[in-house]
Amino acid sequence: KTVDYCHFLNRFVVRVKETDQVWTGEDNFILEKPKLEIRILPDTPRIHRPAKLYIRFINPLDQELSRCTFSIEAPGISLAKQKHKFKNIKAKEKVDFELEITPNRTGQTTIVATFNANELYNIIGSRKISIIG
Repeated sequence: KTVDYCHFLNRFVVRVKETDQVWTGEDNFILEKPKLEIRILPDTPRIHRPAKLYIRFINPLDQELSRCTFSIEAPGISLAKQKHKFKNIKAKEKVDFELEITPNRTGQTTIVATFNANELYNIIGSRKISIIG
């Protein structure tokens, strides 16, 4: 199992049978997670006008993902709700999540989306956008 931030810690203990010598070693690494792909239409949304947000995710595992949710955070953008339940995702399945958003101020902002499931969590994607008047 992984620990916080998907770190793996491996510890090794080896005993040489002929000499009875013991060697220990340790290695750790971070699991690279997939990223969410985020698109918005139109590319440059206008203040107070609805826009479509598309989030694409491909299940990298050989098993189905259950209790799936997408969470969206975006300063300066109105959302009906931040957390959205989603259907179970089959092994290796590609899914598209669609959401309507309404910008409520002009300027630059960053949309951050997070995907969670029982089997895979904290999958993140982000996209910087410019909102015009």
